[in-house]
Amino acid sequence: MVLILGLLACGDGGNYLNRDLACEYPVLDWWEADLAFAADRGEGTRDAPNNLAFRIEPDSEYKQLIAGSYNQANGNFDWLTNFSSGYYIKNLATDTEFDNYGTIFRNGNIDIRGKYIQTDALDRQYSYILRHTRAGCEGTRRYRQEQENGLIPRDPQYTQDYTIVSADKITWEGTSGTGDNLEYGVGEIHSDGRELSWWNHESADLSYDYSIVRRAGGALEVETTGDVKGSDGFSYFHTVTRSFSGATVEEMVYYELGTENEVARWTAERTISGQGGGTYVTSDGTTCTGSFSSFDACAWDCSGLGDWCPAEPAL
Repeated sequence: MVLILGLLACGDGGNYLNRDLACEYPVLDWWEADLAFAADRGEGTRDAPNNLAFRIEPDSEYKQLIAGSYNQANGNFDWLTNFSSGYYIKNLATDTEFDNYGTIFRNGNIDIRGKYIQTDALDRQYSYILRHTRAGCEGTRRYRQEQENGLIPRDPQYTQDYTIVSADKITWEGTSGTGDNLEYGVGEIHSDGRELSWWNHESADLSYDYSIVRRAGGALEVETTGDVKGSDGFSYFHTVTRSFSGATVEEMVYYELGTENEVARWTAERTISGQGGGTYVTSDGTTCTGSFSSFDACAWDCSGLGDWCPAEPAL
């Protein structure tokens, strides 16, 4: 996620980084998703001069506070982001029981590893380990997300190889998922808060493309179009719009594979908890009503749809 910190920007180098950075573009003035950004604004104390503590109140619609520290003597760091009231995420913080460590070089290069815990507005949590490396204008971020059994896999579920191409723009390419669920993506991060990405998936039974637009205020728009192959194959078009609070509006339209013949469509409006309602219209015009008690529990007043629910949109 990206925000503009115009009031806090201090040019190349601040209190910690050198004035001559390894990358000539000063994106650390606005790209807060980077520990070098925070360490550069950190201050040591007389008792702990090596421990650079930072506390930043960004001028942002959806972020209230960025706080933490980086110890330049041993590489240990901690990080906390508190989000605004009414936003679908409550906070994001490093796990204090995990060994979060690495090196932030004074020229802006970075090599760190940490475990982060994100808490949403309903106090649901998920954890991931992030390894972030950068040399010059080229960097890589690798995410390994904790599974339901509490284990964190060896291989990353998300990778992002990025290039700082100007003072206002970062481009990247990467993958999401593993095995048969692997997706390939490219994207852009802009200094005005926009994030754009385009994804593709190809396998023996399924192919699709989709794009994501994240606006500066934290909202999300996703459009997916794809083909499901096989004897009962079909094409589909799926849109999701997520509001500031995490509520979503969705629509899915199904077509006969290779044609424009509409088979069915459904729409749904749900809160961050998954609660809400929707409609399902079949090719003969029959309209069904659906109710959602969560993302994993729904009921339709049509036969044959009682055990089926749309998937939870990505946060």
